[in-house]
Amino acid sequence: MNLADSHFEEFDQRFQEMLGRLTPECRTVLVMHDLEGHKSKSIAKKLQLPLETVRHRLHRARRELRDLLQQEAE
Repeated sequence: MNLADSHFEEFDQRFQEMLGRLTPECRTVLVMHDLEGHKSKSIAKKLQLPLETVRHRLHRARRELRDLLQQEAE
């Protein structure tokens, strides 16, 4: 394993831990939208939620993740 692979694995592990610290509702929407590439309308339909709820959870998840990343950097 080279140095780049080692750093990627370390980052991936820390990122997974941070995702685990999000509320399940926010994590689900974030993963579906930002990692799997689903559109907000599609997520709303699949989860049987109002579109605005999906958008709110996505915004909240990104804010929580940003805050966790900032804490990690300190």
